[in-house]
Amino acid sequence: MLFWQAVACSFIEMCQKGKRSA
Repeated sequence: MLFWQAVACSFIEMCQKGKRSA
């Protein structure tokens, strides 16, 4: 896995969790 892919995955996961909790 490329570094940017890992960062993007983490960012998307955090964004989804933020929207769900919001």
